[in-house]
Amino acid sequence: MTALVRKLGLDPSLAFHDVYSLDDPSLLAFVPRPVHALLLVFPVTSTYENARREEDEPLPEYTGSGVNEE
Repeated sequence: MTALVRKLGLDPSLAFHDVYSLDDPSLLAFVPRPVHALLLVFPVTSTYENARREEDEPLPEYTGSGVNEE
């Protein structure tokens, strides 16, 4: 993925790295610092999608943006 985003203009000082745990300090030690973002990639099923829709249905649409965001 790093090669692709470099071709798209990502600064060469940035890169993607695999994260093998979110709570095991010995595995997190392999992640270079600083970390600017965490992208979660996982398979999505229709069961997951339905659960997300049900969970989000009662919530108002998010409209915040900019420096004055709450």
